[in-house]
Amino acid sequence: MAETGTRGTEKHAKAAQAAGDAKSRKRQAEGAGKRKQVSPRVVAAAVISILVVAIAAVLFVLVPNVSGVSFQAFKLNFNAAPRVALAVTFHNQTQYEDTVPCYTTMLEIIGRTRNASSIDFYLLNSTTCTYLSQGLGSARGTVKTSNASSCLSTAYSEPSIFLNYSSNNHTRITPDHIYISADSAYLASCPIAAEFG
Repeated sequence: MAETGTRGTEKHAKAAQAAGDAKSRKRQAEGAGKRKQVSPRVVAAAVISILVVAIAAVLFVLVPNVSGVSFQAFKLNFNAAPRVALAVTFHNQTQYEDTVPCYTTMLEIIGRTRNASSIDFYLLNSTTCTYLSQGLGSARGTVKTSNASSCLSTAYSEPSIFLNYSSNNHTRITPDHIYISADSAYLASCPIAAEFG
């Protein structure tokens, strides 16, 4: 009988140990489950990050098609044209002085890759336009003054850069024209000029 009692105790001990092991495994499984659970904040941050990246990718791919064309497409047309224009618009002497660093840099860089006499250059204020009759670099050209609409009409007829003084910076590109509205800080550094180099 003592043997049966010992066996019963052993069975009891084994059963208790098995139950303890099962509880231990269950606790470990629960702990592992808890560790694998991700907080809602982390999920939200991941979703927002993915959306931001997706939106940026869509804008990078689609915006040139929506807003016009890429700068490279404009530059190819500009470089291939027999004549091009740079039209600079300002409304007072201070604005004119702010445009000088940018337009002189642009003329210098553009003049490196094409004959200067094939570049029409217009300085426009609200009503008038000053220009060289034969384009830049022509010995026969004379400085002329005309109405602003006449110069703009010629500039619109060929690939052109329109540089306008503005309190807000904005660029719009079409196949044959680039419109740059820029403040004094932008005009002082003139980053667009480097794109023509």
